[in-house]
Amino acid sequence: MRVMMLADKYQVPLLNNICRDKAKDHIRILDACLTFKVAHRLQIAEFRGIAPAQILAFPETALQSHEMLEPQLMLEVLSSPFLCSSATRMWPLLHPWASATGVDLEAFMRRLKEHVQSTDAELRNGLPAKGEYSNNVLQRLWHRYEALRNSEGAGPFLGYWVNLQPSSPSLFQEYQTDIDMLNKLASNRKGLRLKAGQALTWMLPHAAVHVVGLELHNDWGARFQISCSCDGLQWHVLLGSDPEERFQNESLEEDYVLCYSPSPARYFKLDIMDGGFAGLVRIGGILLSS
Repeated sequence: MRVMMLADKYQVPLLNNICRDKAKDHIRILDACLTFKVAHRLQIAEFRGIAPAQILAFPETALQSHEMLEPQLMLEVLSSPFLCSSATRMWPLLHPWASATGVDLEAFMRRLKEHVQSTDAELRNGLPAKGEYSNNVLQRLWHRYEALRNSEGAGPFLGYWVNLQPSSPSLFQEYQTDIDMLNKLASNRKGLRLKAGQALTWMLPHAAVHVVGLELHNDWGARFQISCSCDGLQWHVLLGSDPEERFQNESLEEDYVLCYSPSPARYFKLDIMDGGFAGLVRIGGILLSS
């Protein structure tokens, strides 16, 4: 990141591009604050999305970095309802941050309160934080459903919690009367089998996800694209395979691909352009706590 700043300062575009390509594969939670600062300064949209998502998901680790966020960026983090922490756990981090940056903490917290209230968010002990990170949000929704299963507030999982939208009526035709199997597909507890030209969309009627990353397990070769949307109209590509290469499990084995959604997403789509997909797509992200 520091080399990228120098490349930008001295206007060396080739070095800047090389740094960007390398940096995405090496962003760690402890580097998220530095990445956030550099991305904000250089207006790198992709890193400007990835870095704060990492901080929101793992704030107590990320904010222990020696790279102190400017007040404007800290305000952005603390005012997000997707912050996965509590006021009790955040206060010990804020005092050393305020001392290191010379910020009047009381004045900053008043500013934070005014900012949050202007968004109509609910404050909890001074913070709107109510995020819950999961490396498999569809399965996490299933666990929430199971916790309410015997109560009147549960509703049907398929329909109320998650909807499946296959690209054709024949897709999953063998499961049309098997609600248990459809629930497993909707909650990502059963692997998918999709061929070229097929697609599957998961729609979350009553939840939104701040995307942090993806984990894929595919036993076949495929060219694919995974996208998300807040409304089903405007789509953002989270991950797309190289058009010259078929994606297989070994290229991302035990790996977690960092990505982000420009806004909280309710729709997720897996498109298979060529080859086939047999496996799982795990969406890592932040849900608002129930």
